[in-house]
Amino acid sequence: MRRLGRDTSQVVPILVINLIFTFTVPGISVTGHLGGLITGALMALVLAYAPRTRRTAFQVAGGALIVVALLGLVLVRTATLTG
Repeated sequence: MRRLGRDTSQVVPILVINLIFTFTVPGISVTGHLGGLITGALMALVLAYAPRTRRTAFQVAGGALIVVALLGLVLVRTATLTG
């Protein structure tokens, strides 16, 4: 949103509230929430900073790369839990 010159004041409090809940409420997956925050930030970077030329291709490739990385992390974690 900042790259587009828009106001981010509505998003920041939601992120802060979610982080507070993540660390204070028992039973909430800290790693899950932080992983979602990092993944969302990476996807936002891919979408916001895609070059004007071939923007759609860049965004699709970036999103696909993130999905492949997440699948790889799932496979590694599954192997460590079952092996």
